[in-house]
Amino acid sequence: MDLKDCFRGKLQFFYHEENTRLILGDSFKMLSIIKPGTVDCIFADPPYFLSGDGITCSGGKMVNVNKGEWDKASNYENISKFNYEWLNECYRLLK
Repeated sequence: MDLKDCFRGKLQFFYHEENTRLILGDSFKMLSIIKPGTVDCIFADPPYFLSGDGITCSGGKMVNVNKGEWDKASNYENISKFNYEWLNECYRLLK
């Protein structure tokens, strides 16, 4: 199967080389344009939801752990829902 047959519509890649493509964007939007059962491997770095106005020690200095709004969650139910949704979408895409 040609890679162009894996996507619904035209997509601009962040990086591409032979049979490798990196897509930059909102994960749910990007995953939704990929056809089911067309992906060999998914590399993901989802948020860990660790930003909670705390501090940690890094290199001998106290630093803030807040990474941004994208790394904050209101409750464990929302974290679970988010993880279920992106993992379910990945499952749909894998061969």
